[in-house]
Amino acid sequence: MKSSVENVMSYKDINVPEEKLTIEIPSWDAVAQPLVDHARRQYEEMINEPVDELTNEMVDALALPGVKTIQQLKQSGMEVYQRNQTQLQFYNEVLPFILKYYADNSNVILNSEERDSYVTDYLRQVKAYADQYNMPLEQYGREQLKLEGNINEQLEKRAEEDFIFKVIAHRVFENQGGRLDEEAYEQFIHRNVVQQGADEIELRERFSYNAFKEMMPEMSLSQDIYEYFSKRITFKINPDAKLRV
Repeated sequence: MKSSVENVMSYKDINVPEEKLTIEIPSWDAVAQPLVDHARRQYEEMINEPVDELTNEMVDALALPGVKTIQQLKQSGMEVYQRNQTQLQFYNEVLPFILKYYADNSNVILNSEERDSYVTDYLRQVKAYADQYNMPLEQYGREQLKLEGNINEQLEKRAEEDFIFKVIAHRVFENQGGRLDEEAYEQFIHRNVVQQGADEIELRERFSYNAFKEMMPEMSLSQDIYEYFSKRITFKINPDAKLRV
């Protein structure tokens, strides 16, 4: 018997705490300042001498795409920061909360062999990431994943939450009439080549038809959740806040 789930709650009905949807910053000027400082250093390297303060003329001389003034430079810095921090907040705070909520509140029947196989593969992948950082798994879990307590237990718990989300995603995909046949795969490849400029050969090598069937429902639901909650993540001015980088 395959793992299954009944009566999936819509992610829109999950009450994500406000603090997980809020990013505190000291000020928008503080957000923009690192890019201004970087541009000043670029200009100093270009003329081979120090400058006291960046001017509009200096910014224009750098020939940055779409940027001719300090204000435009600051606006660009704020937009990039907002986009990057929104993504980080979603994947570090919002999505883990949703995965845990689904795991704790869904009527899921788990096939133990499927579950155990997924957990084993998950832990193997995390170990590979730790090796890339030249860290023991324990250190990687604490420093990079910000886990506490028994790291192996925490990782196994995360793996099971991921597996349950995968089961849910396949059910949602099926309920929405999603297709996983070869024609749908070819449409996926064509869309990424035409709209995203992906290299077709490389994409097919990296994302085979079997991988498409396995991963597409989860990717689709994750993207829907991101589009919904990323619009609800807000930035709040707190002069005492540290600027996240």
